[in-house]
Amino acid sequence: MERILVIDDKFFKKELDVFLKKHKKRIKVDTRTENIARALAVICESSPASHSKEQRLLINTANTSILVKVQDIIRCQSNRNYTELHLQNKSKITVSKPLKQFAQLEILKSFARVHLSHLVNINYIDRFIKSDGGSLVLTNGTKLPVSKRRRDEWIKKLDII
Repeated sequence: MERILVIDDKFFKKELDVFLKKHKKRIKVDTRTENIARALAVICESSPASHSKEQRLLINTANTSILVKVQDIIRCQSNRNYTELHLQNKSKITVSKPLKQFAQLEILKSFARVHLSHLVNINYIDRFIKSDGGSLVLTNGTKLPVSKRRRDEWIKKLDII
């Protein structure tokens, strides 16, 4: 399916020119539809973002939409029908979706459900403490409980490693 983009706004045309210069492309932006489609196709093919394996997740909050790198999410914590995303830069984003919806996302395949209220990025797990019913310590020092039901599963996983 071919998409056609028509630019009537002169300000947007200038912004696109700046973008093209930044990416060192010698493409002249023209307001004719066929030239714009060709220029955008070249940008998409040569853009470093299209070749990288960096995955991003669009998070819709109450007032904004935020594009978050999946690798920057340390953990997701349930708070009733809300989910708090804890990021690497120590910020927290609250989303009005239950944790179950995040656990089902294919893009979050490097995450594990360790408790009813916690979904953890396995790349940030520092150690597993077997005493006191079992808990995980993350690289940022956060200690999370592991449910009794999932405790044996985690011990087996860590013994393999």
